[in-house]
Formats: sequence, structure tokens, C-alpha cells
Amino acid sequence: MDNGTRCYHRFLEGDEGALEEIVDLYNRKLILFINHLVNNLSDAEDLAAEAFLDLILMKPRFREKSSFKTYVLGEVDWNEELKALLRALNELRPDYRDVLHLLYFEEMSYREAAAVLKKSAKQINNLAFRAKNAMRAAMQREVT
Repeated sequence: MDNGTRCYHRFLEGDEGALEEIVDLYNRKLILFINHLVNNLSDAEDLAAEAFLDLILMKPRFREKSSFKTYVLGEVDWNEELKALLRALNELRPDYRDVLHLLYFEEMSYREAAAVLKKSAKQINNLAFRAKNAMRAAMQREVT
């Protein structure tokens, strides 16, 4: 059981201090993750705050089928802009999708992504550059 899961169980049992620990553990990561998707820090902060508000008000049950971090991300209200981003991501070539997933969703370094994809760090750098450009183009198509 990870630290987030332990804190969440304490929160469900009424320990309000556990909620502070959850926010301390995940707020920055959640904001950064959302910001990578929406490319707007203010929106990312708002969406992260909404996710924690849902956690407080609804006290949904975490079934421990994933990490608590993944569970918290599922609390985000995926608005239309983010849905468009996910559609654009799905349009990309598999190797572009894979490198972006590893770098931004799994928060891997370029070196770690290179090891997973069995490529050099330079190849990952080039692949990520092309993937980001392809993502921008796909997002432009989504917007228009």
C-alpha cells in the first residue's frame, strides 16, 4: 500500500490531517500533469482544485486497482479542451504517442524513456521533438 493510499484510508476514517498530506503529496504533480495537457497553468490549477474538492465532498471509494496517483487523476473533470487533446493524441503515430506518454504521463526522463523504447537518448530527443510538433498540428485541426 503506497503512502497516498494510507492517507486516503485515514481521511475516510475522519482524519482531516490526512487530506492535507494527500494534497501535499499530489497537488503539484497533478497541476503539472494537467498543465502538460491543457497548456494553461491557471486552468490546470483550477482543475486540480476541483479534483480535490470532489475528493472531499463526495468521498468516493478508492478500490486500489491502480495507484492512488492514478485514482486522483481520475477525479479531474475532463473538459472539452482536454477531450480534444486526448483525441489529438490518439491521432498520432504509435511511436509519437508512446514517447509522449512516457515523458508526460509516466513522468519519465528522456534516459528512462530511451531504455523503455530501446532507443538512444538522442533518438528520444528527436522523437519527442517531432511528436510535440505533430501534437500541435493535431490540436490545431481539433480547434478548427
